Amino acid sequence: MSATLLTDVSVNSARIPDGGTLEVDITVLTSGRTASVFLSTGSGNFSSGLDEGSLTIELTGNDGVQQFTFASGTSQANIINAINSFSTAIGVSAAQSTGNTALVELRSTTFGSNEFVRVKELNALTNDFILASAGATATSDVKESGRDAIVTINGQQATANGLEARVATGGFDVVVLLSGGSALNKTGGNTTFTITGGGANFNLSPNVNLAGKVSLGIETVTTGNLGKAGTGFLASLSAGGTNNVVNGDLSTAQKIIDQAIKQVSTLRGRLGAFQKNTVGATINSLGIALENTAAAEASIRDTDFAKETAELTRAQILAQAATQALSIANAMPTSILALLG
Repeated sequence: MSATLLTDVSVNSARIPDGGTLEVDITVLTSGRTASVFLSTGSGNFSSGLDEGSLTIELTGNDGVQQFTFASGTSQANIINAINSFSTAIGVSAAQSTGNTALVELRSTTFGSNEFVRVKELNALTNDFILASAGATATSDVKESGRDAIVTINGQQATANGLEARVATGGFDVVVLLSGGSALNKTGGNTTFTITGGGANFNLSPNVNLAGKVSLGIETVTTGNLGKAGTGFLASLSAGGTNNVVNGDLSTAQKIIDQAIKQVSTLRGRLGAFQKNTVGATINSLGIALENTAAAEASIRDTDFAKETAELTRAQILAQAATQALSIANAMPTSILALLG
């Protein structure tokens, strides 16, 4: 697997035979994409028309909203630079369209169906300059959303959020983050990697075998790992770092801290769920089985005193009846001789 295809991989659990390995196959059925809207600017300088003056737009993304005013004659490069200077604040970046140099593509900075870009003209112009796609008809107000990738991992449909895909089943829990600009994030993209070991293994059945084995992996929680590729990691908040809280990028620093809190909370939740639902449930089940076995053994070993007392009484009555019958039988010949004599 090329390191440029996957930005991050987390193996939360994987049931692997002793001394064996597990191959993980990732196939992209539908690529993930950012939200994008196009602004018609002209390939060199922006031209709003002889009678229309400047163009004022309201640009909205997931992180915020900002207004921009471009006078007729403003170069396309300056338009792109002006929008990108607010990229972190609004979650939208600008670049020249690769298919048509007369268009500027405004796209969300992250992938997924939760991401959006909206562009709205605030001054009533004769001509409209906003396009939903490169070949669409220009209009004055456009909102477009991104798309989550559709991914299978080892043949199983993954739950995807943007470029992050996860499969969580019994004994197999893997999270992968696709690289947005890589060959993997395309319909039909494919890659594999091999899990060779790691994490902690627990055997929760009476027999030591693969069926009774569960595993748990814990991500590294150092400052160099807490955060997310593309946004940054917690280590960048240190003194002199690019996102330090004195003179660094405070908006990015806040995103990194939010991501680190989510990661730690998720890890704590996984550990708690494993302890309660897996280990705790197994302990309770074994305890109930032990109690039932002990009760069964006690039933087998204990004497049923009522039954045995009834059997003794019956035996005593039968013995007394037999003795009485024998006594009567012995007395009858004597009585007959007395009559004859």
